[in-house]
Order: sequence, then structure tokens, then C-alpha cells
Amino acid sequence: MQARFSKGWETGIIPLMRRAGVESVRGAQPWNEIEKYDPETAESTYAFAGTKFQRYMDELEKAGLDAHLGLGLGLKHPDHTGTCAPRDQAEREAFARFARAVVNNYGDQVAAIGVYNEPNGKKNTGECAGQADPGNHAALTAEVYDAVKSTSYAPPVTAPELAAGTPNTPEVFGD
Repeated sequence: MQARFSKGWETGIIPLMRRAGVESVRGAQPWNEIEKYDPETAESTYAFAGTKFQRYMDELEKAGLDAHLGLGLGLKHPDHTGTCAPRDQAEREAFARFARAVVNNYGDQVAAIGVYNEPNGKKNTGECAGQADPGNHAALTAEVYDAVKSTSYAPPVTAPELAAGTPNTPEVFGD
């Protein structure tokens, strides 16, 4: 079930969702709200503790619900990509490090990581030219896949926008 706890929904409805038969919730962990980047040291820290993101994940866990986390809601980061989705290797690596931090923080509570940037519907001009290219999205997803696969708990990585029918999308995954 899609939920908007990252946008401020009250977590008090989570027990009701469970009683209604919901087993898994699709939610978000926005990169630009969790990662704190220090440009002087080029170091990143990830602020989960005490945030609304940690609180709703704690409540989901208490109710026995899995989370399918979409990382693309907040796919841009002002310290890495400006107002655009990642488009070059350094930006993709920064986003992949964030994905790894999310999985390391929540562990097996994460049923799947979804890389969402909806390449067919994004602004693809001016400073953001190239962000909507399906090949770019595939490269970003491959980078996230490798980063998540290196964690002790490696949930599946999905890129639904790269499903059949998206033109010019390279094959990037071997398994």
C-alpha cells in the first residue's frame, strides 16, 4: 500500500492498516532530507535518528509491516546534483552511498529499494538535460544495485520505470 508518512501522515493509522490486512507499505526516504554533506571535508552523514523517517519506520516495524522504500522521492540533492536527478558517475555514486546507508540503517525491514526518477516524465532540458534518459536511469539503478548488494542484508532493487516498453534501455543486470 502506498503511504505518505515521509510527507507527514500520522503514524497512528499504521495499526489500522495492519488490521485491514496490509502487509507491506511503499514509502520514501528522501535523499535531500537525510544526507548532510560537508563540502569542506567532502564527507556525508546520514541523519535517521529522531527524524519522521525513523519514527514511521519504527512504527511499521512494531506493526510487523515491511517497507518498500522508494528512494527517488527526493532524488535530487542540492550538494550533489542541484535541482536535477543524478546524471554523472560522481552523482550516481553519491546516491548509491545513500541507498547503502538506508539499508544499513533499517536492515531486513526493507523489503525492496525502488529507484524512482520516472525518466519519461521529468524535465529534460537546460541544467537538467540528460536526467530523463532511460540509459542514465539504468546506470543509476545499476550503481544502487551494486551498493545495496554489498550490505549484510541486500533487499531487491527495483526500477519499475525501466519495465518493458521503455525505449532504448540497456540491459544492466546479470541476476
